[in-house]
Amino acid sequence: MILEEKGLLPIVILQNTQQWDEVMAVALTHLDQRGLNRISDALQNRVKSIAVERHYIDKDYRDTFTNFHAKKFSTPDSRCLRLHFFDEVIDHNTIRNSAAVQPNYLGYVVVRPTRPNCIGRTLLDPRACGLTNCHLSLCSEEVSLQGTVLNVAGFPFISQDTDVTVCAQSALWMLARYFSNRYRVHPEIYPFRVADLTRDYSIGRVFPSSGLYIWQMAEALRQIGYSPLIYDRSRHGVKGDFEHLMYTYVESGIPILAAFHDHVVVLFGHRSDFESQPPNSANRPPFIFSSHFNREFIGNDDNGFPYQVLGNGQAPGAMPRKISDVQQFIAGLPEKVFLPAESFQTVVTQILQREDVGSQ
Repeated sequence: MILEEKGLLPIVILQNTQQWDEVMAVALTHLDQRGLNRISDALQNRVKSIAVERHYIDKDYRDTFTNFHAKKFSTPDSRCLRLHFFDEVIDHNTIRNSAAVQPNYLGYVVVRPTRPNCIGRTLLDPRACGLTNCHLSLCSEEVSLQGTVLNVAGFPFISQDTDVTVCAQSALWMLARYFSNRYRVHPEIYPFRVADLTRDYSIGRVFPSSGLYIWQMAEALRQIGYSPLIYDRSRHGVKGDFEHLMYTYVESGIPILAAFHDHVVVLFGHRSDFESQPPNSANRPPFIFSSHFNREFIGNDDNGFPYQVLGNGQAPGAMPRKISDVQQFIAGLPEKVFLPAESFQTVVTQILQREDVGSQ
């Protein structure tokens, strides 16, 4: 059922899974079937209502439109759609009462006129994707829906448009937007600016982009005020430290850019099994790192949807890769974080060993 289908804010009431097709009826020509499938596959069991905000001016798409898309021979629309998701049935009367609808608000997805990759800036509550029993680094954002002020906490997501942004730029944008949303000391960076950071040391064309090497991504982070550190499995994985260091940064609230041989994603959470058995007593160290209990990482892959699982299997909703496939990662240390994980670990272990000796 669609309320005020021809209005500026139609609301789609989802009474069954087939009614997701009604979203397409009010979201054309921006939304395509591929984009709808990505959204519905992730959210269909939890979303009951969708408010479709037409003629939405998105600051991130406007940035790429002004600097790139408007210069193309076939110019796309300059405006977007924004889909707002609720886990209860709402109407135009209840949506004007922020106190009434705030508990049911699950976040938004911006739909760009950039087919076939139309999913733009997105911020969703993890419960919208059914994510539970995990530890995540999240930021919050205030959303104005035709004057109704709502709040949502999540991790920023954007898909590549294959022109200005591919996977590297998308992952950089997600990491930078998390820090700028959560800590006001970090400036807000827009997609074209992210892509343009590598202009002085690019290999080939800057636009359309063909991707970035890991060192180019680290340099891009350095130019916007971070202190990036690159870790390589071949160098840090000899003693099993590579995945331990990945976990250490993620657990510390510092998202990382995890690079595979042909792709990059951002990791910002983990799911641990603290009921699993510690090392056997014969080989047990004086203390156990919590990374021993980690089973999966949670991250955003721009080819998918927010809050995908990176584990050692192929569970539903998981990335099509494994933790063991990560070859390198970048930890972009923010301002006033001076010690890398391994140095801080040395300090902590020395303190713990000193205390352990003193207690005997």
